[in-house]
Amino acid sequence: MLTEIARHLLYRRRAAAARAWRDAERAQAAERNAAVRRIVAQDVPDPAGRRG
Repeated sequence: MLTEIARHLLYRRRAAAARAWRDAERAQAAERNAAVRRIVAQDVPDPAGRRG
């Protein structure tokens, strides 16, 4: 009984940590994608003169 309670608490702690990790990865990816979008949105001419 006591081991089941401890096991359940540890499981919940691991699940919360995994959720926090996943949320942090998602936030980092969103930040990176926003930075890429800002860079792509800049109207900078191609140094090689290509268009398009």
